[in-house]
Amino acid sequence: MQLEANVTFPHHRLDVYRVSLEALEATATLVQRVPRGYGYATNQLKRAALSTVLSIAEGASRKTSRDKRYRYEIGRAECGEAAAVVEALAVLKLVPTDEATRLMNLQARVAAMLTRLIGRYS
Repeated sequence: MQLEANVTFPHHRLDVYRVSLEALEATATLVQRVPRGYGYATNQLKRAALSTVLSIAEGASRKTSRDKRYRYEIGRAECGEAAAVVEALAVLKLVPTDEATRLMNLQARVAAMLTRLIGRYS
């Protein structure tokens, strides 16, 4: 979901930004399913998913190829971290498998798209 604002930033032109927002939304839904006592994992997941979105936005606004690439690399690493938390929660049977699979697929898409952007700015 994107806000219907009358402004456009560079990251609004990137499909990877839209998919990362979709993953963030799915993350918010998934963490509500985790039972009490696993707050450390859900906090880590929420931070990594949000950091992915923010790194993409920051990278899109940077001017030099080096700065863009660096921010996209951070976003890809955060995306990988989020995927690892989701996988761990699924292995521990703390979240529904179908929701975890959907989120893992979204994160895989984001990571692949960021890999292509990193290659473009290398």
